[in-house]
Amino acid sequence: MLLTTSAAALAALLCTTAVALGAPATTAADKPVIVLVHGAFAEGSSWSKVIPLLTARGYRVVAVQNPYISLAGDVSATNRVVNQQPGQVVLVGHSSGGTVITQAGNNAKVGALVFVSANAPDSGQSINDLQAGMPAAPWAATLIKDEAGYLTLPEST
Repeated sequence: MLLTTSAAALAALLCTTAVALGAPATTAADKPVIVLVHGAFAEGSSWSKVIPLLTARGYRVVAVQNPYISLAGDVSATNRVVNQQPGQVVLVGHSSGGTVITQAGNNAKVGALVFVSANAPDSGQSINDLQAGMPAAPWAATLIKDEAGYLTLPEST
């Protein structure tokens, strides 16, 4: 229920954002493309309940599949998706995806950023910068690091 409520709120916000970007959109071609960016420990399908709500309102919606190898790599992947879209783009980020859209938001095709329960750093600022001096999240101690240095959450989390 919370996800559906959040998705409806996101859709309403994006409708308002589209009007703020210019003249009221009357057709799908007039509306900005919505590019969704997932957070850590997730992937593009995490937006699966949001996408139908937005497409039902006439938006073209694309979910980025970020590799989560580095912030620069995620920003690059997001920019590739943004550059493939016709017209203006609204970038939407969840969780650490907020850091990605902050950087990718410098792309000339991006007309607005929407942070959905997301980190909202300044351009050039990392999540580590935001969290400096704060205690670690309780789940951080449960992370599992593999031989290549990648982190995963245990299934019990």
